[in-house]
Amino acid sequence: MYDEFETKTSLQYLQKVMPVVVEPICLIGGWGVYFNVNKQYRKRFGRDYLGSRDIDFGFFIDKNWSKEQLKKSSFARTLELLEKELKFELQGERLRKDFHIIEEKELSVETAKHVPLSFLFPLYIDLMVSNSHPDFKKVVGFEPFSEPMLEKVFKNPDYRTELKEFNKKLWLPKPEILLATKLNSVNQRSKSDKRLKDILDIIALTMFSEKPVKELKTGLFDLIPHPKAKQTIQGLKENELAQASSTISGITVQEIKTNLEVISVE
Repeated sequence: MYDEFETKTSLQYLQKVMPVVVEPICLIGGWGVYFNVNKQYRKRFGRDYLGSRDIDFGFFIDKNWSKEQLKKSSFARTLELLEKELKFELQGERLRKDFHIIEEKELSVETAKHVPLSFLFPLYIDLMVSNSHPDFKKVVGFEPFSEPMLEKVFKNPDYRTELKEFNKKLWLPKPEILLATKLNSVNQRSKSDKRLKDILDIIALTMFSEKPVKELKTGLFDLIPHPKAKQTIQGLKENELAQASSTISGITVQEIKTNLEVISVE
């Protein structure tokens, strides 16, 4: 569903930014799903699962920290290093770097202004936090996205594993955490491609993660109420499941439905 150049560039930059980010850090979003499901997905299909266009990192923030503690946090230090050392530009709450799709090269901010939008790939890095903090705007100039599930990842080792691929203390949330975040976000998506990616990730997490779906749902219901999960699953439209089946290629709509029904049943 994404152009290969976009996901390849995103993965390359995930590898590139790892020496810069300040531990401890958590990989969430699309790449978090990828590293949770790719082994089993590849075993079945002989190819890699869908990558991501964006890179999403999670950080622990204590809402009771002083302003000085916030300035010294891994979040604030990583933000500063990504801007200064890797030249990402802060746009609102997101870090951005532009690439030319045809020429497959990185562009400066000034050069990107003169390139037609159809030739531009904007790579975004989202730095998400476990809690909001009253001094965020004073310290970093904006209010970052918050994801409450991150607190569980940082505080409880049962909710995370450590990724070995990047020679860094990079934590990967367990699949039930990512599934909970996807079930929470899918109905808030205004863009059809973002919603489809959430649906694909929900399917992948229930079918190809390290835990069977029956075991996965036990942990899931500790994170979000069963009625909410059931309502979200049942709200997925037939044409969306058909599009997901077509995108993955090799999984029938009926197989998807049968698998998702396990989540719907308490």
